[in-house]
Amino acid sequence: MSDQPIVLAQVPSAPGASRINFSWGLGNEIFCCDISSTESEPSSSSCVQWGVLSAPQRRIAYDTAGKFLELQRELHRSNTSPAGRSQQEWTATLAFSKAVSSILESTDDAEPTPEDIQASQERALWDLISLFALDSQATTQDTLFPDLSRWLLSNAISLAGSPAASPFPHKLAASLQETAIPESHPEYWPTLKRLVALGWIADALEILGLHSAWLQWGSAGENPEIDSQVAVLEAATLLLRRMPSVRGRGASKGSTTREFDSLQECLTYRTSWQQQCNAVLEDTALWEQCESNASETAENVKNIIYILSGNETAVTVPTKTWAELLVAKLLHIHPELHSLAELRQLLHDCIEERALSREIDHLLAAVLDACCEGDSQTALRACSVLASDWLMAHVPTILASHPSGASLLSRELAHLGTNQIEFYALEFAAALAPHATTWPLAASYLSWCEAYGQCGFYALVERLPYDASNPALALKASELCLEQDLESLEALVIRNQGAACWQHGHLGGALTWLTKIRDIERIDEVIKPLASEIWSSGASTALQTVKLMKESIDAVPAGSTHHAMVQVKTLLGNTSNTSDIDGAVHLLKQLPQSQLEQCLGAVLTAAPTADPSKVSSEAVMQLLEWLESYGKDFGHQAVARLALVRLLVATHAAGTPEKARRAPEAAVAVAER
Repeated sequence: MSDQPIVLAQVPSAPGASRINFSWGLGNEIFCCDISSTESEPSSSSCVQWGVLSAPQRRIAYDTAGKFLELQRELHRSNTSPAGRSQQEWTATLAFSKAVSSILESTDDAEPTPEDIQASQERALWDLISLFALDSQATTQDTLFPDLSRWLLSNAISLAGSPAASPFPHKLAASLQETAIPESHPEYWPTLKRLVALGWIADALEILGLHSAWLQWGSAGENPEIDSQVAVLEAATLLLRRMPSVRGRGASKGSTTREFDSLQECLTYRTSWQQQCNAVLEDTALWEQCESNASETAENVKNIIYILSGNETAVTVPTKTWAELLVAKLLHIHPELHSLAELRQLLHDCIEERALSREIDHLLAAVLDACCEGDSQTALRACSVLASDWLMAHVPTILASHPSGASLLSRELAHLGTNQIEFYALEFAAALAPHATTWPLAASYLSWCEAYGQCGFYALVERLPYDASNPALALKASELCLEQDLESLEALVIRNQGAACWQHGHLGGALTWLTKIRDIERIDEVIKPLASEIWSSGASTALQTVKLMKESIDAVPAGSTHHAMVQVKTLLGNTSNTSDIDGAVHLLKQLPQSQLEQCLGAVLTAAPTADPSKVSSEAVMQLLEWLESYGKDFGHQAVARLALVRLLVATHAAGTPEKARRAPEAAVAVAER
């Protein structure tokens, strides 16, 4: 590795003396602020992100996250020992692997973008690792090698480099269908031999059936030239249909080949089948007649049968890549190969014959080499060079299912403070965090990280960009906190969202959020400006604001003095006969002396003209008491006292007969006091 630092981005900086402040954002994100020391140079701010997922990668992340978390729940339920996974856990991991492979599969409907190509290449890598870490445990080792042919079939485009370079491009198939003499197409015979070498027999039979001799033979009557071509084509077709394969394995489709339940049965039949291939090749009369009439057809069909017979030159020439050559040799030359050591040697031979021209070729070859040695650590190290954060977060779970990876990958590394499985999950969470739509996925992955997951979850939630206009973010964060039983962190989320609303002047939103956690101190600060305005000259405007915020204000819990002041003004109403004197007195009891004195005058003014039937004598007595204690500065104190006495009498008179009878006595008692 180079000792030179990696440049992520260049940010603006004022010339001369300036100061740059840095702060962490979400995951792979840093905020930079260049503060200029002179007025002539403006300051600037920048946001630097790295390793952020592209749109196709985010789609893959969304589609696979649920399946990954479901697998993690299964593995944690079983509480796997470091020695290896149980059959149930292995089955769950295998199902997860196949589901992810289906998600990564490309549609081939349009020209792939670079992101699509990367996804298809990672699918090839994913399937290869799963083949050795999982599929090899499902069957005997002997049936592993035919599956390499199936792996090549499933990932042909990514292994070839582009749709046009794949063994049987869609455009070529359409072009051959439209050509009057398909065998004259320059790609007809090379493609046919390539398909036969790879064991794609169904596609090979399809192309072979397009040969013009078949159509001419059915309509031209007796024609020695056509008859000789059909004879060799029939021989090749029959041998292709009789080609032995293991049922459900390899690249065969449907019943286009002769299928057997075991590799041993397949190999036994293969001996007699190859004898048939050699017998056809030795039929001089068959070939001489065709060579004299259609030499190109004769030569190419003969090469096809040479491939089936296991001729090394014939097998090697049609293949384009090291992977194709490896599969062709396994199918036609070394089908009896039964050890990983032999497979590794054959891999090296194929790499020597077909140079590794692309980075993905180097990666796949390195991973396959490590799998042949049963070295999970080397396979993971090879992936880390080119693979995305998504793949690195998920592939350790697959490798951990292999006997060589169980204890190795779960062992804590001293310099990391955790194991490799968690390390790569944290890396992926950091890549997910900066994007507005994927940060909840980051939180989900962090929830399964035992060493650093909780502190990472706290850091993520604390740094979220809470916005008054986007309450969905806070609601989602709150929901995730509840799922993790983190009530204190949930309170922090709600408080931050309330503060964001408050900062943007959304008082109703701020009160609603802060009321959820009964944050009386901040509620009081939010309402304080409104309370000051409502008791000043701008009362009418403030009262209209209170009316609009009625639902939020009414929901505020008891304890906020400024809330009580607002409620007092609201209860007094616009006219005296609508005043709720009892409610106002109840609220005044919650206020400290300074605020009580500020509000008392308005209540004393409104009380005398209130409806006596709606005022309790206890409230009037309390007002009289306050008037005596704090009413010295209230103008016309004697007049106010007299008005309250009259109200007291009126409240008695409006009550029960007994209270009405005692009204004069109450008035006298107050007067004497």
